[in-house]
Amino acid sequence: MKKKARLVVIESHEEIIKHLEDTGIFYINGNATDEQVLLDAGIKKAKALIISLSTDADAVFCALMARDLNPGLDIVARAIESGSSRRLKAAGATHVVSPYVTVGRSMANTILRPEIYDILDGVFQDEKRMIRMEGSPVSAASELAGCSLRQAPIRQKLGLIIIGIKRQSGEMIFNPSPDYVIKSGDTLISMGEVDNLEKLAQWLNPH
Repeated sequence: MKKKARLVVIESHEEIIKHLEDTGIFYINGNATDEQVLLDAGIKKAKALIISLSTDADAVFCALMARDLNPGLDIVARAIESGSSRRLKAAGATHVVSPYVTVGRSMANTILRPEIYDILDGVFQDEKRMIRMEGSPVSAASELAGCSLRQAPIRQKLGLIIIGIKRQSGEMIFNPSPDYVIKSGDTLISMGEVDNLEKLAQWLNPH
């Protein structure tokens, strides 16, 4: 499922800037720890910020500054050191990703749970089937609002699996009961073929 979003990259390395120019990606030549550079990039109107800097100290400073400039911003930050996740969260990061921890767990699972890893890897890497996981918000206009999962023919018509539900309050419900009643403001986390995920998104949020 492809999603379009306006993107601005803040970068100072010449080689990367050359690549951005070649690919036509809009960028600002500068340092993300500079407040004026963030302002020039449109931080006050931005919906989200991805922080991937060379040091965790710079990432923490950037998160602090961005949160101050835009309190409602969704901030995803990369942590290089495992102990930096807590500091980035305290600085205002909404989500923290640690590539080394993620890769380490993935490598461990190939040994400890090889059959499960093989299934998931095969499903998500199969370009012909195009299996994905997506979060689809439920609007008040959806005919499924007020229906239970048992009543909603999501599995029967679209062949999708509902893995979880994020409620408007932020509460996460994993493996929800078939009797769970879908509510406006919920986000359904589903897995299946891309085309059917797009159909579900339109079903849940009709225009």
